Amino acid sequence: MEEETENQYWGGFGYHFRMYTSLSESESENLYRVTMQGKWEEVVKIYEKNPKAHKMRITHEGGTALHLAVIECKEDAVFKLVQEISKIDKSALEIQNDRGDTPLHHAASAGCKIMCKYIVKAANPRLIGVRTNNGETALFISAINGNREAFFYLHSVCFAISVSNLSDCDLYSYTRRSNNGDNILHAAINNGHFDLAYQIIHLYGDLVTSVNENGLTPFNCLAKPDAFKSPSYNLSLWKRLIYQCIVVKELKEDPISNLQSEGRKNLFQNSIRIQGPRSQSSISSNEMQGIFPTSYDKFLKVLATLGVEKIPPQETAEIDGPEKIPPQETAEIDGVVIMAARYGVVEIVKKFLDNFPATVHDRDQKMKNILILAAENRHPNVYNLLIKKHILSNTTFLKADSEENNVLHAAAKYNKNRPWPIPGVALQMQWEIKWFEFVKASMPPGITFRPNRDKMTPEEVFSKTHQELIEKGRDWLIKTSESCSVVAALIAGVAFATIASVPGGTLDTSGKPIFEKQPAFQVFSISSLIALCFAFTALVMFLAIITSRFQEKDFTRSLPLKLLLGLSSLFVSIGATLVCFCTGHFFMIGDRLKNAAYPVYALTCFPASIFAAAQFPLYIDLFLSIFRNPFKHHRRYRV
Repeated sequence: MEEETENQYWGGFGYHFRMYTSLSESESENLYRVTMQGKWEEVVKIYEKNPKAHKMRITHEGGTALHLAVIECKEDAVFKLVQEISKIDKSALEIQNDRGDTPLHHAASAGCKIMCKYIVKAANPRLIGVRTNNGETALFISAINGNREAFFYLHSVCFAISVSNLSDCDLYSYTRRSNNGDNILHAAINNGHFDLAYQIIHLYGDLVTSVNENGLTPFNCLAKPDAFKSPSYNLSLWKRLIYQCIVVKELKEDPISNLQSEGRKNLFQNSIRIQGPRSQSSISSNEMQGIFPTSYDKFLKVLATLGVEKIPPQETAEIDGPEKIPPQETAEIDGVVIMAARYGVVEIVKKFLDNFPATVHDRDQKMKNILILAAENRHPNVYNLLIKKHILSNTTFLKADSEENNVLHAAAKYNKNRPWPIPGVALQMQWEIKWFEFVKASMPPGITFRPNRDKMTPEEVFSKTHQELIEKGRDWLIKTSESCSVVAALIAGVAFATIASVPGGTLDTSGKPIFEKQPAFQVFSISSLIALCFAFTALVMFLAIITSRFQEKDFTRSLPLKLLLGLSSLFVSIGATLVCFCTGHFFMIGDRLKNAAYPVYALTCFPASIFAAAQFPLYIDLFLSIFRNPFKHHRRYRV
């Protein structure tokens, strides 16, 4: 019965196979079975006996047995299968699956140089130029996945074919994705393979000045936050410490080619020019010395390679023609410094301003300059840099975007996509207020009352956009206070009852406690009094929060301070209650189980320790947010 069911199962695929090959149903079933079971020796034997199996598609994506062997990195099987195919018809090596992948594309994706060699040596030279449905060559696939060994081998093949005129394609045609114009340098940078990008710059120098269909050069792709240390500002404290401690090895150029790379010298002028007609910067080419950082390990090594040379004016002429940057695309691209300011990449902004101070006037499509973008996207590091540079005139602060919003309007508008690195909605509101005041203090007098196109001042924009945040902060504080006030009330009741009771009783003659002169009794009395006092203090603080009016100004200091005092008093009262319990229990056991009692007391404190540990991060954040300014303020104006 099982055998009959299995035959029906494999027979169902036989009909599918006959759509692609003239193999019989039983032969198709057999090839499918042994391939899916990983019996590659048997697959090789089938390839030897029946050449028709070479082009038989057996996977759901329309791939052959060779496709599957490459995907599973079966190097020996790939070698033998390729040998059998090359004896009969090499075109079987060029079969593409439903996504347009050939076995060579799979080998490049897997990063296996050996399998790439097997396939390339046996195939027609045109295979290296076959593209997927997305317009990607095998060389491009290897760059996307950061497979250096496969990339360098395929590069050498592409170079040899282009030099020997074995194909109609030139060397650079292999490097581009035909669908959107991205090249291998775009691909390597976008996927974070900066070590490979560093090598590509030396191999294909002209790629650094090329643009894709969106008008972006590889340098535009570099201005992203995950490639620099500065955007780690929005990480938590521990994550920032770990991030800063990561060590990246120094890169070295692989001397695998003598290709020239003069094209990379012109990348920076290219990136400046493509900012479009809104760019107000006039940049001299003799200022190129030292434009990029040279010591940021993998990533900044790429930057340094792209533009560290000093470029004579005559060498920039090659990028002035329309063939490098289509005119219709230049008006649609944000400049590199604009992108860096938007993402908070202070390293790039600093280098631009050091060498080209006029870039401070550049604007994006909505007429926002880098000052507005830094304020809008909550990047204190970039904003402080701009203030400390002392290159901002009053007119820069007064400039507005297309909706007539100035810098203070941008800081006043709540940005849900840019939360501050601090837990709790109430503390988010506190930081929003401090950020607004921080930007306001750097503004020239009088700008705070300027309305935008909607006739709203920055103060009005702040109140309108933060209304939802205030409501969420109020709800969070009320729920937190209610929960903590219940605990404080219980502790206050326990502490009051403890004070009224005296361990061991009192003397009949004088009414004094029997254990009055023992140190443990003194600890008991003091701890019970402390527990009662701090429990009532916590209760009062939490009740004050619940009955608060929850206005904007209350979130700056009043509400966080009450919450801090309430939590502090609650922690102290819990600790004092535990001490009071342990000392009172000590009188009951006397000296009989004295040593055994200590572990019991420690175990009793364990639940309270867990609660304190869980609330400790919030406590620290509260303390720091109240007593320090999270933004290193550099006042430009004293108001």
